[in-house]
Amino acid sequence: MVDEHVRVCCDMVVAKGEKILMGRRGNVFGKGSWALPGGHLELNETTEECVLRELSEEIGIIPTKMKLVGVVNDIPDIPGQTNHYVRFVYLITNFKGEIKNKEPDKCDGWEWFDSSKLPKPTFVGHIKVLKLFFNKKKKFFQE
Repeated sequence: MVDEHVRVCCDMVVAKGEKILMGRRGNVFGKGSWALPGGHLELNETTEECVLRELSEEIGIIPTKMKLVGVVNDIPDIPGQTNHYVRFVYLITNFKGEIKNKEPDKCDGWEWFDSSKLPKPTFVGHIKVLKLFFNKKKKFFQE
């Protein structure tokens, strides 16, 4: 079902050295694909508050070093993508706590992957996010 409204979310690249944290989606849209932590912005919430909430809800960590690295106007123009999103992309390079799978109904588990060998298939909603993150020109805004 296609939503006729633009949705807003925050997606987080949690990095440890050359490794990136990704989770395999469980019983949700994109089941079986690999995704970054992230979620929808709630009413009256800042993007930083969204990052803090989503990381706590999904993996149980508190970021101590985070940076907004870009924004993706994610128009549904690739196979499997049904909704239009504006995605705020944050890089988390330091955090407190240990990674836990706090939503086992939505995620089959979290794993660290070498940034040059990310797992496939990639969740459709994060294809453009990862493209922005790995763009050598470090373009802040992407459509």
